[in-house]
Amino acid sequence: MAVKNHIQAEVLAPLRVGVVDDLGTSDAFDEDKVRQYLLETFSKIKATEGHNVEIVAGWTWGGVSGLAYEIATAFDWNTVGVACGKVKNSECFPCDRVIIVGSEWGDESDQFLSSIDLLIKVGVDNPSLEPNSSPELKLDVPLVLHIPSHINSYQEDNGC
Repeated sequence: MAVKNHIQAEVLAPLRVGVVDDLGTSDAFDEDKVRQYLLETFSKIKATEGHNVEIVAGWTWGGVSGLAYEIATAFDWNTVGVACGKVKNSECFPCDRVIIVGSEWGDESDQFLSSIDLLIKVGVDNPSLEPNSSPELKLDVPLVLHIPSHINSYQEDNGC
């Protein structure tokens, strides 16, 4: 009987894409346009990474996090919620994995940033969520997309 050579497949860690916003469930953004931008960006990521991707966001169902999770689920990607304990009072997306850090808003920021490979920001002006903003973190998280809060004025400013 011939001996078969077995190649053990290397298990690669998923690409962890963080999605943040400061809009909550507000109507201050054009949901259709944000959905389209996320869909286009996720499609580019999928073209290179396939199904080995996790979308990491704030565990809430509404707003940009909810859009990101819905698209991720359609792409058959895992979803991860990173939030403080206060989010339990909100409507939460049924993520594949949830990490609760602290009890106050912002307690989760360091954990969130230290656990992602790429960052997609929508209307974020909070310096605590900026890559390399915290000297003790010394993060190098590439920014793949920044969509300003006022999507319509963003489009006009860029001639779109």
